[in-house]
Amino acid sequence: MVNIEISRLFVCYDDYPVLKGIDLEVAEGEFLGIIGPNGSGKSTLLKSISGIFRDFSGEIKVRGRSIRRWRRRQLARMLAVVPQDTTISFDFTVLEVVMMGRSPYLRGFQAETAHDLDVVRRAMEFTECWQLRDRSINELSGGERQRAVIARALAQEPHILLLDEPTTHLDINHQVEIFDLLASLNTDEGMTILAVSHDLNLAAAYCSKLMLLDKGRIHSIGTPGEILRREVIEDVYQTPVIIGKNPATGSPNLMLMPSELHGLVQGKR
Repeated sequence: MVNIEISRLFVCYDDYPVLKGIDLEVAEGEFLGIIGPNGSGKSTLLKSISGIFRDFSGEIKVRGRSIRRWRRRQLARMLAVVPQDTTISFDFTVLEVVMMGRSPYLRGFQAETAHDLDVVRRAMEFTECWQLRDRSINELSGGERQRAVIARALAQEPHILLLDEPTTHLDINHQVEIFDLLASLNTDEGMTILAVSHDLNLAAAYCSKLMLLDKGRIHSIGTPGEILRREVIEDVYQTPVIIGKNPATGSPNLMLMPSELHGLVQGKR
């Protein structure tokens, strides 16, 4: 089944084109990493798919239905979003934050049911933050907060999970924890995941497919081995790189180098 289908998607901000004719199909159970330089349209694409941004031309279908025909409450039961900015202004407990994920199933001031609490508990146990339930969300470390925000998304019981830079500002141990969690959701639960990432090595190690955006267009899409090639990355990112292989996973591994060494390395190729 195709979970997301995009045809001729164009998005402009104040007459400035941000996305230019995006065509994309994401199959059920796929783990798609969205990569590309700043300003290439990655976040705008996620906002368009999620229904946050609806001022576009073209067509976006979620499970065969146009995004414009989904009511927001219905769509929130189908897909969940983990935004780049996870700041929460009020001093909610972690349990209260995760319970917010049940809002698509509640009406007005309807109280949460035993089923809602069960769903929330399972989401928090899966993300290993149930033990944090009584703590203030604002007291958590970056990795703990991110796990709680992902738990909130899982409490929506979505089929599709969209994440915008889920490892930004996290130490490397927490980056691995988050991507391990996403991989488990994808492999064990069959969840379709689209994750924007600036870390090309993390994306290559965990994602089944990568989509490289450049200046609002899809430059290329394929397996990590097909996308993380020296000539491709140097063309899009305009910086010299060396592409090796991760000895543990076999996935491509990108290494940066000072520009003054680029000529020396090229001469040895």
